[in-house]
Amino acid sequence: MTHHDVTTSKGASQGQTIQVIVDLRRRDNTTSRIKAHADVEVRIDSLGSINVFGFSVFEPEGKPLIVLPPAHKGERKSFPHVKLTGKVKSMIESAILRECQNLSETEKE
Repeated sequence: MTHHDVTTSKGASQGQTIQVIVDLRRRDNTTSRIKAHADVEVRIDSLGSINVFGFSVFEPEGKPLIVLPPAHKGERKSFPHVKLTGKVKSMIESAILRECQNLSETEKE
């Protein structure tokens, strides 16, 4: 699991610490482009936390890994369960990709 801490500095939440914790599960099926699944907990100091389950780490052909948010898969398209924007989006995606990279490096040793 990865812990990624950020301290905010603006607005009503000044001085709040935001912690992103990733629980990553690698897929053993090497034929799938989905390489891992992740659940994320975002802790905001004493305010509490937000848990988001069901992120996927996708490997597009010939491109770097990307993080897909949880979604309901329909017949023709997926319908997202959550929409992330701004710094929260980059914090969560970076934490998931970092955990994926750390796990890959650990497996190489």
